[in-house]
Amino acid sequence: MKLCVDVGCGSGQNTAHLADYFQQVIGLDISPHQVAVAQTKNTVANVVYKEGSADSLPFEDASVDLITCCTALHWFNIEAFFAEARRVLRPGGVLACYAYWYPKTFYNDKDLTYIIDELWDSWKEVWFQTHHHLQSEYTEVPDLYQEQVTIRRAEGKFQVEKEETVDTYMDFYLSCAVCQKARDKYGHQHTDQVLNSAKQRILDAMGNKNEQQKLRVQYRYFLRMWRKPTC
Repeated sequence: MKLCVDVGCGSGQNTAHLADYFQQVIGLDISPHQVAVAQTKNTVANVVYKEGSADSLPFEDASVDLITCCTALHWFNIEAFFAEARRVLRPGGVLACYAYWYPKTFYNDKDLTYIIDELWDSWKEVWFQTHHHLQSEYTEVPDLYQEQVTIRRAEGKFQVEKEETVDTYMDFYLSCAVCQKARDKYGHQHTDQVLNSAKQRILDAMGNKNEQQKLRVQYRYFLRMWRKPTC
């Protein structure tokens, strides 16, 4: 296949995985900073990164084989983005939107996800309005085309498992947009105390004070995917 476009590509973590299947992969993001980071990290010859908006895709009509959105659709103007996807997808082309809510977390066989559940619940007042799309696993998003595939998190068909240190794992929550909003609402000191408390609870549950100790982190994705009719 010729062209894949990864919309809302951020720093390119998802984009590079697509390179083996297409002649060209283009990562598109509205943030100049994220695009610059992706360009700096890029080592794949057929992958390029550009600035661009989901509601004004810089591609010709019927020119794209696959559009992907990894943990990005809920940030878009979905109606405008879907109109653009209809325009640029070739007949038989596919839009695939996938994301995860937050990862399940284990130390050996001990499930520590409840600690993050409680952290996330403590920030409910500062969730973005669009987070309901993550909670509903994009099932409230209107259908783009009749031919479609839906995978729910609970099915366990689409998941990635990693080992991460406690430090790295907590950095994920420190860098997320909801944490930044919590800092704006509650102050940096209070928010950092909440994060440090969650980290300490994880270490206590592990029975290990070493922040470089590895956790098993399981990202359970959900997916909605549509194929454009061929005629």
